[in-house]
Amino acid sequence: MCALEPSWVIAGIRYVLDAEVSDAAQVPVYSDQSWLDDARYARMGAGDCPDAPLIAVDVASAFDPTLVAVPGHQVANIQVFCSPDPASAMGAETTARAEVVLAELWPDLGGYVIRTERFGLRQISRMTRDAFVPGAGGEAVGLAQVGRSKPDARTPLPGLYLVGCDAGGRGAGTHQAIDSKFNVAASVDGDLAAR
Repeated sequence: MCALEPSWVIAGIRYVLDAEVSDAAQVPVYSDQSWLDDARYARMGAGDCPDAPLIAVDVASAFDPTLVAVPGHQVANIQVFCSPDPASAMGAETTARAEVVLAELWPDLGGYVIRTERFGLRQISRMTRDAFVPGAGGEAVGLAQVGRSKPDARTPLPGLYLVGCDAGGRGAGTHQAIDSKFNVAASVDGDLAAR
């Protein structure tokens, strides 16, 4: 168990809006200082967060308008990467910094907000059970792999593949899972063609 590396987790704010504010389904927000690698992430953990953290904004109803309860409304999920450690202040810090950046980029956004819903490690842990790996959130969070520690999509058992966020993909969250799906499908096709 000690060799497992907890993955980064996402914290953020869900903005419930009374109008269709964005026609973009996904908006990445970043600066020259906000991109992440292991060294930068470690500095963030030590309290050295960039003023503009790496932010992902997704508006699912831009893909499918039926995903909101009231026609013409939107829900914007504002997401930042943070530590899986429940004792870490990184999620609150990066979320607060993201709010400042959003207010600068979209100064009128606040006028459309009906309510906000904060989410972070504690909510994710509740949804994915108790901590299993020390210093991590719920089991699904704690067992996820990142970087070079991620398992290969091909297993030692011929014909058995791993697919999803933890194997064969790059990126984060849904993007990583979808990338994994395409990569694993190509591996399966290649293996079948080689027979």
